[in-house]
Amino acid sequence: MQNTREELISVAEKGGLDQFVSFLKLCKTDGHDLQEVLSGCSKSQLDKLWDSIQQKCATTFMSLEVAEENEDQMQEELQKLLDVLEGVVNLASAAINQQEIYVPVSLYSTSVVLNGLLLPLPEKAEKLKNIMSHLFEVWWQKEIQGAEELMSNTFIYLLQRSLQTQTMVDVKRVWTVHEALSQVDLTNESSKSLKNLLKQCTYNIAYLRCSEGCRSWLMKYGEIYFRAWQRATGPVLEKLETSCIQDLMYNAVHTRKPLCQSLRRILCYIHNQKKQKGVEDMLLKLYDPILWRSLKVANPLVRVNATAILMDVFPLQDPDSKIEETNKLMQKQFDTIMILLDDPVPVVRSTAVAGVFKIMSVYWEMIPAEIIQSLISKIILELIWDASSADVRENVIKGLIVLLDNPLCHSVLKPILPELKNFVHDSSEKVRVAMLDMLLKVKGLRAIRFWSIVPVEHLLARLEIDTPPIARRIMKLIFSSFMPADKPADVQIGRCVTLIQTNIGAARQFYNKAHNHMSIQDTVNYITLLCRCILQCMKAEAIKNRLNDSATGDGGKYGRDQDDTQIDVSEDELSVHNIKLMTRILEAIVLLWNSVSVELDKTCNKEILLGLQNKFMVALPEMFKAFNDSQILTSLIMIAGNLPSKSVPSVSRSCLSKLRKMEENKTEDYGCFLEVMCNWGKIEDVFEMVDEWIKASMPKAVKNILASYATTVKRTRKSVGFVEPSAPRPQLGLEYISYLIKHPTCQAIILSKYRDNVVELIATLQDVRKCIEGRMTNRIPTEGDDFTDDLLVECFTVYLKLLVLLHDDGDNSAILKLGQVINWSDSHLIPVLESQDRSRSNNSTPSLSSESDNNTHSNTQDFTQGVFSRTLYNVDATVLLSGGRSRKRSIGKATPHAINLASNVIQGLLSVCSNMFLIGIADEDFSVQVTNFCSDCLQADSALNLLPQIITCFYQVTEFILLSHHVVDNNSNSQHGNLISDFFGKTFVSLAVHISKKKEHGIKALDLVKGPVTEILMSVYKSNVLESTVNRDLSATMVAAVLAEMSNASRNLDLDGLCDSFTSLPLLSAWLCEIVCRKSFIARNFLTELSVCIDSGAITDLHNLHGASHLLATIVNGRLAFPGTKDCWESIHRELEKLKRKHLEQLEGVAEQESMRLMDQKLALISSGMTIQ
Repeated sequence: MQNTREELISVAEKGGLDQFVSFLKLCKTDGHDLQEVLSGCSKSQLDKLWDSIQQKCATTFMSLEVAEENEDQMQEELQKLLDVLEGVVNLASAAINQQEIYVPVSLYSTSVVLNGLLLPLPEKAEKLKNIMSHLFEVWWQKEIQGAEELMSNTFIYLLQRSLQTQTMVDVKRVWTVHEALSQVDLTNESSKSLKNLLKQCTYNIAYLRCSEGCRSWLMKYGEIYFRAWQRATGPVLEKLETSCIQDLMYNAVHTRKPLCQSLRRILCYIHNQKKQKGVEDMLLKLYDPILWRSLKVANPLVRVNATAILMDVFPLQDPDSKIEETNKLMQKQFDTIMILLDDPVPVVRSTAVAGVFKIMSVYWEMIPAEIIQSLISKIILELIWDASSADVRENVIKGLIVLLDNPLCHSVLKPILPELKNFVHDSSEKVRVAMLDMLLKVKGLRAIRFWSIVPVEHLLARLEIDTPPIARRIMKLIFSSFMPADKPADVQIGRCVTLIQTNIGAARQFYNKAHNHMSIQDTVNYITLLCRCILQCMKAEAIKNRLNDSATGDGGKYGRDQDDTQIDVSEDELSVHNIKLMTRILEAIVLLWNSVSVELDKTCNKEILLGLQNKFMVALPEMFKAFNDSQILTSLIMIAGNLPSKSVPSVSRSCLSKLRKMEENKTEDYGCFLEVMCNWGKIEDVFEMVDEWIKASMPKAVKNILASYATTVKRTRKSVGFVEPSAPRPQLGLEYISYLIKHPTCQAIILSKYRDNVVELIATLQDVRKCIEGRMTNRIPTEGDDFTDDLLVECFTVYLKLLVLLHDDGDNSAILKLGQVINWSDSHLIPVLESQDRSRSNNSTPSLSSESDNNTHSNTQDFTQGVFSRTLYNVDATVLLSGGRSRKRSIGKATPHAINLASNVIQGLLSVCSNMFLIGIADEDFSVQVTNFCSDCLQADSALNLLPQIITCFYQVTEFILLSHHVVDNNSNSQHGNLISDFFGKTFVSLAVHISKKKEHGIKALDLVKGPVTEILMSVYKSNVLESTVNRDLSATMVAAVLAEMSNASRNLDLDGLCDSFTSLPLLSAWLCEIVCRKSFIARNFLTELSVCIDSGAITDLHNLHGASHLLATIVNGRLAFPGTKDCWESIHRELEKLKRKHLEQLEGVAEQESMRLMDQKLALISSGMTIQ
């Protein structure tokens, strides 16, 4: 870091602009944090650095002015300017984010210049403008001198950006600097543009949707109403009360939630003025004709609003009335509250519970004890156990938090709260969050102890398995109990042992999150304490066995070097023989160290890290001598990984040997070796070992094939050493690589330092494709070969993952590489799958072939015949079943072994492609290529073994298209619409053909893909980024599929009865209609398209109409009311009348007559069903 700091200053002083920009980019690439680099600079060095940078900025601006005459040169200089400015802004951001901020004059001057460029910079520099704005925002928030001068342009930029992007994040950024608006003179003519932007904010949807976007003036409106009421007299007062205030009350009760809440806030100001003369009387008079009646109406929304108003205005009373009347009115309110707590609608009960606790907290002393007892009993004994609503349970616990603010309630609540201990295990996360918040509230009270409410064992059980929001609260609750920094070392160790013995899973979570609640120094001190504990256990054992104390002399010395106080290890638990406890303590050390490793690597913590490493350099060798247990050794190796490899030579030299000799049935042990080798910079040896294993395991036939393709010689690392001979274990080697690329820390190290080794391994794994080709063409035998098909598939999958791992925008583009792999699969794997049908047809007998093929062709033709005259509804079997794309390569009959291998390889490819879309590594062309490949797989795989992977992959493609095309042109919309609808058309045809052959297997296939298909439809129909024609195309495809199958069933007289569920429909139609009718907006589009289809005249066949009417009757008979049902009924009825008039002679067959009779029944049923609904 020292060298980097000196080099930065040198480049800034003596280097050119290009050199300066290149150096900053190199720092970013190498992982050097500019904030750390600047943290070690003295004030004189910072002055020198920023003087040089200011000079460079001036030079850059001058060169830009000179280049204005030449447009090409102007663009080149502009790009250079943007690169320089980006580097300067990043450096300035690092400078003002220091713990001790020092701002040289030249830094401030440079920032003023940057601020002047913020608005004039072109649109293509939006990224630079954004980071410049972040710099000035931090400057303002940290109140650094001169911030006012930097905020005028910044505020305008933030307004422009928030109005353009319309995101809440940008609106919140405006709010964080809104006080800077007071520095602007809005009366000045120069502020005209700013005022226009502020006006736009007042009606912009992004500002109106978030609390930071609009300052609430509702309380001010309430004040206006109240002051007007105070000063009004006579008829004006009466008019104001009845037409204004009472109108607000009426609408606050009878409007929907957003407006209701706003009106309540206006009225809240008036409610709070009860102490003013005449206010209570006015409230009682105006609410009386509205409130009591509204609390009893059938509409639950009105009851909810009225309940909230009652709780806000409580107590309603007339100060001038007699005591009897006052008590009667109060009793009426309490009785009403009890009724509301029993309301059948959960949201009413929830609102009532929240209000009751608010009332009791404020009026505890005034409410009679019997009423308090009845209210608490009702809530604690009944409502807290409300299984129908998590909101009710949550509000009960939140209400108790409010009640705990009143000290007078503590004596009543103390015996009650322990009854709620099991709610820390509630199935609803928000209830558990409320429960933990209540315990945190109790922790701050003297009268009640939180562990008397929920035992610590329960809290630890939740810590082990619960979500981060819960875990954070539990850690805050119990941290000081199990890690008391102010207690002696013996107590701290005792608490550690108790935690480990109580719940080891919770202990792991505790020590993994402990660093969030303590400083780096405290964490290191605790790690040291645990190490001293183990060393003293070792020393105690040595003394007990009358060994020479020198064996652990270093340990004893280490145990006293920071603290003369010895740890009491006389207890039976603290013994080296308690292997389980020793393992867990060492595991705690590993977790603590790993959690702060990133912070320890920073320059400011260098001394702390060196001190910790020095202590473990002494302690670890003694621990390795004392323990032989495999789990303890694993923890010790993980600790050793945080030390320099030279300090633990025996461990660092044996890791690779351990990995070579690792038994495949003990694969859980290799992780620690791989991680420490990454930390020591020796992972290159692992890559070379795996590369050797794979090459050595390849069949000789493959090696001969590859020899003919060899055109380059791979680079090998020169080294001198002795390698112990061992049998190659390619499967284990692939597991090593998979572990490395999944582990976050290892992955980062590999990408930063070992990309060349990954490239070499990719080159070796790429050769596996030749082996796959050989296996499928029987050029490479399987008998007696250790390179099994499973191993081939695993090699291929790892190869694909490594391609994605190295993805960048240059030569290592995973999109291009995977595109090439897809082309290879299309040429070599798809033909193997297509051979399934040919082999089956060849194996069948001639007599059966003729009849069976004719029947199948007939059914398929019925399903996909051109029953729709318009192209929109035409599902052409020839196109759908042929695949549409010609393939250059074709093979003869493939063996079942080859088909299975091809299927498994394609599954791996589809899985990786799916994950690429999931993480955003894709583009438009790649999405089209993958969709076409999915279609080819779907049509080639007649057994539908690949269907789940195909549909899942296409789901990710669909999500990618929708997320990446918020602004697209019409051609892209049309292309993507055709992509989605065409794919679904081919899917439906493939499913129909398969169902006609294997019904039971088809049912299983439909069940497997129901979820992904539902998600695709929901995403497409919810999206507003594609044209409406896309939804129409997709709806038309589904309508075509359903009508084709339903009309075929009508011809076969299979639609003779009336049904009230989709399960009795033909299989594909039932499956598709269940998906469609899950969401009303999908069903609405489907029925609208069905109606349009019928009205268009595309349906001219009686059986198609019969199928449509049967489908509609099923929907109506099943009590499913969707918009568009009536339009469909009318369309079918009109088309049937036309058919009767024009084609009467075609309706004389038996099937036609039966269909006519059934249609009349179903249309009558639809009509009556719609009337009832």
